[in-house]
Amino acid sequence: MFEATKFNIILNGKTNIKPILGNLYDGITSHNFDVITANPPFIPVPDGYEFPIAGGGGVDGLKVINDILEGIPLFLNEGGTAIICGEAIGNNKTPFLVSSINKYLPSNFKVNLFLHHQIDICKLASNMVKICNNITNIDSKFKYYETWNEFYKGLNCTHYYVFSLIAIKTNIPHTVIDIINENESQLELNYIPVCSLKYTSSVEQVIKIEFENGRYTLIDNSLYKLLELIDGVHNIYWVIDKFLSMNMLYDKDNLYNAQIEVLNMIKMLKDKGFIQIIK
Repeated sequence: MFEATKFNIILNGKTNIKPILGNLYDGITSHNFDVITANPPFIPVPDGYEFPIAGGGGVDGLKVINDILEGIPLFLNEGGTAIICGEAIGNNKTPFLVSSINKYLPSNFKVNLFLHHQIDICKLASNMVKICNNITNIDSKFKYYETWNEFYKGLNCTHYYVFSLIAIKTNIPHTVIDIINENESQLELNYIPVCSLKYTSSVEQVIKIEFENGRYTLIDNSLYKLLELIDGVHNIYWVIDKFLSMNMLYDKDNLYNAQIEVLNMIKMLKDKGFIQIIK
């Protein structure tokens, strides 16, 4: 990679770029920078497991990111900007990365944290299985999925974020991190769906739903069973799990795909105005 970087500099005719080979800030003694950028390894990987491609970021995914954050106050010029792009685990509100930012970046940094994409942690476990299987051809996808899923549960995380961090070094104090969440309109598994309208039904192959305001719609049997589970008490995760256990429409290796299919059905009911979501 280092030789490729030097070749790229020559190829583009640049004479004012000096590449330095080192482990993060190692080898840098007298330099400060106007810009520091990084797309570091960030995948949380269980102890004893090898991640088959570049990207393992330690048990919590923050090992390399923390080392980068720790060096930014020392190596960034006043008025300079640090930009980190990556992914991080967290809860349904924010990534755990926020604690690292508060720990390593002093109050004279103006910090914007952009959360571009947010997925349920089950999808991350499924994605890890797919990546590892494509490269190493693992024996049991379900067993591997369970290992990763339990690992993430042990970290008390529920979501996975794609983020961009922009930190500007200033000479004035800033009291808070500005978090710009671009996912606030999406459904969360802990939200509670509630039927918007009372209805009666006629039992047919295609079911006619008549609402008390005079509206009606035709839905299939699967959608009707899903609507019956929405009681205004249980959250979306419970509804999905109950629906799948009743219908047995999935095999264990495709659990995530089945969950997404049911979530899309719930979104369709919401978009048509048949249910509301309580956050």
